[in-house]
Amino acid sequence: MTDFERTSTAGESRTPRSRRQFLKGGLATGAGALALGSASLASGARIEEHCDQQGTLEEEEVEWSINDSFKMLDNEWSLPSAAQCIWIEDDGTYGWDWDAESGDSVGDWDINYPEVYCGTRPWGNDSGADAFPIRQQDVEELWIEVDVDISASGGEWDFVEEWWLAEEDPTENAETHTHEIMLYLDWGGGHGHSGVERGNVWTDQFGNTVDHWTTYPSGGTGATFHIFKVQGGPRNGKFDLKPIVDYCTNDLGVDPSLFITGIELGNEYWPYSSGETHFQQFDVTINGQTYESGAGQVETTTTPDPTTTTQDGPSWPDGATDPDGDDLYEDLSGDGTLNFPDVNRLFQNTDQSVTQDNSQYYDFDGDDDLDSQDVLALFERV
Repeated sequence: MTDFERTSTAGESRTPRSRRQFLKGGLATGAGALALGSASLASGARIEEHCDQQGTLEEEEVEWSINDSFKMLDNEWSLPSAAQCIWIEDDGTYGWDWDAESGDSVGDWDINYPEVYCGTRPWGNDSGADAFPIRQQDVEELWIEVDVDISASGGEWDFVEEWWLAEEDPTENAETHTHEIMLYLDWGGGHGHSGVERGNVWTDQFGNTVDHWTTYPSGGTGATFHIFKVQGGPRNGKFDLKPIVDYCTNDLGVDPSLFITGIELGNEYWPYSSGETHFQQFDVTINGQTYESGAGQVETTTTPDPTTTTQDGPSWPDGATDPDGDDLYEDLSGDGTLNFPDVNRLFQNTDQSVTQDNSQYYDFDGDDDLDSQDVLALFERV
């Protein structure tokens, strides 16, 4: 976990000190001050990580199974200048981190949206949760339970749950969606929507009071976009989604026969924002069936032992290159050059098992192991 201070009041900015920012601070004071030691800044060992995989809502996003009911999406689709990773740890927890501090592209739709989802999505994605899609009229019970740590600062960001309404099962006929339904659980960095369309619409069984924040006739995909928010932005706890289903059909006149595609949960963020989200738990209950993810729910993969398996280059990170042909992979980002983000990537993951399994490719100080001295040696090559 990152080292940070945060408040519990929705809308206030956090003051995180992420691994990426920690490294920047060390580099800024010179190589001699980069004494990283051996302490790990993560709560568990990352067993897999994917970084800076771009996709759009219209194209196939990069996604990865957490277990047989949940998937994560990198979803780096309109702010490509941001550094972003999604990852899962050996204790079953998972999440992502991002850094859009450069603000290279600034606009209302310059957004990335790393997320986890249970069910289907309008573009044919399917996590394997067989209760979805489901017609609105068939929903008798729908709620989620969330336990997540978030540190965020800088520009605008939010933490939102959402689903889509579609005319047909998206696994059979994609892109028939007509509505996007979003519930804000937290937000900050000055993010918001003007006014409140209808306040205090209901208080759910778990004590959450919900506002109908706003409606946009056409969101980013052309679908009618209804936005709700939980007052106070509690972020964690149990949230009843059945009242939203009822409100959409009874008050907004939405066709009850439309399919709810599935349940998505993630961070939208805009330029100048940076942060980290770490899920301990995200469970979805639909009509008496509960799908679980988080601690203890990991579907692990095994990385081959490099001492017994022939391997042409490192298996982590994806796309790393060896610009100078010395069999050491200085370019961890895969952009063809050695720069500070490469040093940062190695620093963040030095103690992770997936990195240690590739130690021969990052032994920059030549002592046959991978530790903080290799990070320093790589820094000195920049």
